[in-house]
Amino acid sequence: MSGKVRFDVADMRQVAGELGSSATDIGAVLSTLAGAVAAHAGCWGNDEYGSHFADGDNGYLTRGATAREAIAAKVTLLEQYSKGVSDTATLFESTESGTATGFGQ
Repeated sequence: MSGKVRFDVADMRQVAGELGSSATDIGAVLSTLAGAVAAHAGCWGNDEYGSHFADGDNGYLTRGATAREAIAAKVTLLEQYSKGVSDTATLFESTESGTATGFGQ
């Protein structure tokens, strides 16, 4: 492998910000969804059809909760990625600064 490796701290900070914004946006959608789900809780009724729809391992309540938990986990993951990319940019920046100082630049 040959060539140069280029690292741009500003680009990394931009990516970190975009990841954080995505996490915030998805979190807001999830919150809105949770509110809508709560507002319609039980609308399927308590009869046999309603119970079949809502209850059990494959029912709406279980599947809906599983989906919301999965989305919340992705929000957390995006937040962690954002922090990791930002921390990496800071580390590269401080390393570059320290190296330049060491060479008298």
